[in-house]
Amino acid sequence: MISVEGFVRPFKISISMNGDIACLTKSQTIKLYVFLKNGEYYSKNVFDLGISDCSNLTFNNNNEIALIDEINCRLCLFSMELNQIAYINLPGSKYGTLHFDKNNEYFYLSVLDLSVILKISPNCSASSKFFDYSKVKDCNNVNGLALKNNSLILLDTNQSALFEILLGKSNNDFKRYLEYGRDGIGKVRQPSDVIIFNNQIVIIDKHNYLIQFFNLKLKFNGQIGGKGPGVNQFDLP
Repeated sequence: MISVEGFVRPFKISISMNGDIACLTKSQTIKLYVFLKNGEYYSKNVFDLGISDCSNLTFNNNNEIALIDEINCRLCLFSMELNQIAYINLPGSKYGTLHFDKNNEYFYLSVLDLSVILKISPNCSASSKFFDYSKVKDCNNVNGLALKNNSLILLDTNQSALFEILLGKSNNDFKRYLEYGRDGIGKVRQPSDVIIFNNQIVIIDKHNYLIQFFNLKLKFNGQIGGKGPGVNQFDLP
């Protein structure tokens, strides 16, 4: 157990391939914490890293930390010691989810004001448009994504909807899942993220205080959570 003074209100977390943890917190300022497996940790205000505002982070396969610089419209890459390694300028001005795919070793970023998914090299040296979701009906605010075989999974927070799109085909070739509602079992309120883990699709159902589990065909498997301080309960997951 690590005791960390001043660690409050974590809102984004990522775990590296070897088990180290990076976490963004927000009280008066946004702060980045890096916790190593050996018990050591580093922390800095993101302003001291040259970033005025940041809402997302993830690791690449080299144990480097990627942060979105919202104001300067950049993806910045840092070492575990919080030294900047590289950055790449981004199109657009409003960003949603940042995902690193460990299989093909690329970053994927949703650019909300352009309705596109960017594909970015792991060293931030190049980027390209991966997918234009402007023609996917009702898909506007992508704040979660995952790759599944030949499919792209997009989570729209405002629509409380998940879209599965078959890559290589028409943008109209998609299926929509989830619906707005309480108590889970496929009903969600303001879902905030989606991941694929142990052959399950996992939805973070923020305002229902739930984590919902589905098989790879999007059939409901189960859920955990509920509002409260007890075991298997959450305060805004």
